[in-house]
Amino acid sequence: MLSCRPIIEKVTDYLEDRLGPLARLGFAIHIKTCWQCRQYLEQVKAVIESVARLPAPEDAPAPEVVARLREAFSARDSFG
Repeated sequence: MLSCRPIIEKVTDYLEDRLGPLARLGFAIHIKTCWQCRQYLEQVKAVIESVARLPAPEDAPAPEVVARLREAFSARDSFG
């Protein structure tokens, strides 16, 4: 069974369907049994949904800038 740290690090991959079948199963089992990780997952989903509803600014960054920012955010070590 996975501990919380690897789960938290894989939330974005899980939501973007980038986990393999075994990793997805391990993630799902942990989420079912850990209320803290389940709550974190729901918070991340809520943020994504809220941001998606925001109107696009007229001076939105170029798609390649957005892609680089997403890559940097995904690679960032949020635990120090």
